[in-house]
Amino acid sequence: MWLNFSARKGSVDIMQSSKNVISKRTVVIAGRKTGVSLEEEFWQCFRQIAAEKAMPISRLVRWVNDQRVGSNLSSAIRLFVLDYYRELAKQRPSNTGIGQNS
Repeated sequence: MWLNFSARKGSVDIMQSSKNVISKRTVVIAGRKTGVSLEEEFWQCFRQIAAEKAMPISRLVRWVNDQRVGSNLSSAIRLFVLDYYRELAKQRPSNTGIGQNS
């Protein structure tokens, strides 16, 4: 979140960066509703992964929930997204030069 002071005296606009916005969604797991709070970027990636796997988000949430060990569901989803994209990165040839010895 940041403040934007305009030229008008006493006018302050409060804006939020989309990177800092945490959205809470309700999901149903085993017939029970539970809230999952994630940054919007993680929700977007999670939806994209579900689409790539041709499965509903609810099924992917259940799968992540079944796989998690010792963490809350929000953290488990973040780690799932991170692992998914790490695996994709391993499969692609690196041409960034980052981390390569010159």
